[in-house]
Parts: sequence; C-alpha cells; structure tokens
Amino acid sequence: MFRPNDAVSKAIRDRLNPHDKNVADIMERVEAYYKITHNDEEAKREIDLVARGASRSSKDGHILLITGESHMGKSTLINHWLDANEALAPYEIENGNFAYPIFRCKAPSRCDLAGLGREMAWRLGYRTQRKLDEPLIFQRVRAQLQIKGIKLVFIDEFQHVVRGPKRKGPEHLVDSLKNLLQDDDWPIHVILAGLPETMEIYSNDPSEQMEGRVVDLALKPLIFREHNAHIIELIREVFAIAGVTSTMPFVDEFMAQFFHGARNRLGMVFRLIHAAIEDALDSGSTEVGLDNWIFAYARLAKRGRNVFTDPDWRTIVRGVRWDGTFTDEGENDVDEESEDDDA
Repeated sequence: MFRPNDAVSKAIRDRLNPHDKNVADIMERVEAYYKITHNDEEAKREIDLVARGASRSSKDGHILLITGESHMGKSTLINHWLDANEALAPYEIENGNFAYPIFRCKAPSRCDLAGLGREMAWRLGYRTQRKLDEPLIFQRVRAQLQIKGIKLVFIDEFQHVVRGPKRKGPEHLVDSLKNLLQDDDWPIHVILAGLPETMEIYSNDPSEQMEGRVVDLALKPLIFREHNAHIIELIREVFAIAGVTSTMPFVDEFMAQFFHGARNRLGMVFRLIHAAIEDALDSGSTEVGLDNWIFAYARLAKRGRNVFTDPDWRTIVRGVRWDGTFTDEGENDVDEESEDDDA
C-alpha cells in the first residue's frame, strides 16, 4: 500500500537502542509479507475488472463491494492487488509532478453521507473554514477527483455509512453513489469494503438500479480441514523472514487451537503470528515456543481463558473488536471505536 515517507517514524527509528531497532527492522519486514490465499484469485479478477473499466472513458462507473467479518483481511487484500496493478501506478505529469489514479480513504465511525464527503474532501486536499452542506461538499469532491486525475475510489469501513444517520432516507445514499458512477464528465469506479451489513445498499434501492452496477464478493473464512497445510506454510515463511524457528511441531491439535483462536480469520492469523514473533525477539530469542503463542493470544484477549492453555479451548468463543483485539467470551464483534472501553 502506498504511503508517503514518514520523517517522524524514521527519526524515532534512528534513535532506538540497537536491540529495539533490530526488532523494529525485523517486524517491518515481517508485516510487509503477503500470502495469496483462497480469496485472492476471485478478488484480483474483480479488482482488475474495475481497473479495465476505469480505462474506458465511455463507460459509466461501477461498484465492487467486498464484504467479510472484522479482520478477515479485506483491506490488506484490496490494497495489495491495487498496488500490484501496474495500470493504477502513479504516473508523471507536467513539471515533475505525479498523478495518482487511485484515491483511498476510510469512512469515519458513525458518519452520514456528508461526513464521508468531508473526510474525502479533506484527504483530497480541499480546505475550507466553513462547514459545507452535503450537495456542495460532494461537488467539491467530484471536482477534486477530476482535477487530480483520479478514476478509482476505494472506501474502506463502508458499514459506518450504511449504519450511520440518514437524515434524507436510505435511498439518498444509493442516489449519491449513482451520481458518482454516472457523472457525465468524470465517471468514477468505486471499491467499497465493509462488514456483511454493507450489503444493505441493495435493500435501500427500491428501483433496483444499483443491482446492475454492483458486483459483490463475500470473503470466505478459513476452514481448518481445507486450509491447514497452507497456513502452516504461511507460518514457516513468516518465521523465515523473521529469522526464527519453532520449538514445537505444527501438529493437528496445535493448529486446530490456532485456527479456533484466530476465529478462522486471516487478519487474526497474522496478528497472532506477529505477536508471537515479537515476543520471542523481545526476549532475545530466535525460537518461538508455546509460551510465545500463549502470550500472543493473551495480548489480544486481555481477560479470561487462553485458547493455548485451556483444555476446553473449543468452548472459548470471542468476538473481534475494531482494533483487532478479542472481546470477552460470549460477546459479539465490536466494530465501533467508542464502544470499546478496554482497547
């Protein structure tokens, strides 16, 4: 995923003691690793289709809607294949400047459509001292998209808009999206990512005009019996990048605990792996053992039973918070930042 250089992070890194700098360097390499899994083939095909559509000036925009439970890896998957598509790479324009065909943003928590528009306008560089109403702010957004040469917009966490306040009724959200797609001068192609409830944009379109303009793709969770070997390979590859080895074999019992602990979600798989590796490195070890996995789970599940120590681990059921930590047992996923008092 493209990010501008962060001088502050670099300055902090340069001042770390040698041990912490080494761990930070290793973890940065580890966290940059990407593994193609069972959802990638179809997702790549659909993302490439959006790019092809954006290359055709005569074609109205369309929406690719990718949904899945919290921390299934939606954002990482989408950003990976957007970055991998050379047709969408930044290109040089006049005076040594660059244009970026893709614009990416996250919908703020509990926002209405005007709130999303203000977030987009701010990130597009539009500054104003007064609070613009929704029609005017989206005029500015469309103008900035055209000025900057942006043809594809990726909006993450779109469930925040779907569940947000709707002062003008749910159909208004659908109409506003259609206006972006059908703009005569500069049609936009859109990728939306969100929780499964994002699919409600269909039910809010009584005229069914959106159905022909939306391609929806629901990411599938991991299944132990189908994906165990692939995830073992993934763990070994990440360990190799980190320069660590495992002191325990990846037998079925341990891997079943691992899948269950990660809630069969790829994003949580990586969070557990990263936490276990960093715990080992932090103690000066190049071996990852059971104690490190116990620590990794405890770091994400701050209270209650641990899936790697409890003999009845199959009965441990937790939701996932917005920040990738686990809820207490019996709680569902918690997506809203303000609802998480303990994160």
